[in-house]
Amino acid sequence: MVPTSPTALADVADQLAQQGDWAGAREFLTEAVRLDRAGGDRSALWTNTQNLGIAELRSGDFAASRQTFERSLEIAKGLNDLDAVAMATFQLGRAAQKERDFLPARETFERAASLFSQAGDRQLRGESLAHAARIRYDVGDLEGALQTLAEAWLDMPSNSPMAEKWRGWLADEKQRQGAGAYAALLAKLHIAPGTFEAKPEGRRWQDRRP
Repeated sequence: MVPTSPTALADVADQLAQQGDWAGAREFLTEAVRLDRAGGDRSALWTNTQNLGIAELRSGDFAASRQTFERSLEIAKGLNDLDAVAMATFQLGRAAQKERDFLPARETFERAASLFSQAGDRQLRGESLAHAARIRYDVGDLEGALQTLAEAWLDMPSNSPMAEKWRGWLADEKQRQGAGAYAALLAKLHIAPGTFEAKPEGRRWQDRRP
């Protein structure tokens, strides 16, 4: 039986997403969004629009996901929901990053970091800055990337997937430059040796501040 309510459609979409069927999830979420819009439930509309954008992103349709996250952001602003605005902004940055539209993507991640800071979500502030740092790295601004990453690392758990990715990228950079040159670069930027090393599981950098 085909579900006819937005909630039931979203539930099916969630099941499909867990199975990796993002195209199927997208189809059900598109219908859920249509029904939410007709029914006037703005909170449900934001949730399903946000999830639709994620399904489009995971399906590889980056242009569509960017447009969807722009709609999600407008809905969140209408709800006056800071957390929702921050999350929509973060995902909008991801879509722009996937499109390799680097300057708008970096600015969007930096805006998301500021919003998460206002919302009191330090971990997602750190994740946003880590994405902004990666964009600086991709456009050849290594010094800017490391400075932004050092700020991100204050809030991002050192065992997070993004932190693990950065350790891999930095290991490659250290090998490319040579250990001495890499250490000299960190010293120039006043970044202590070992800053980006993993810490005991479950600890955040801000927990280690005096």
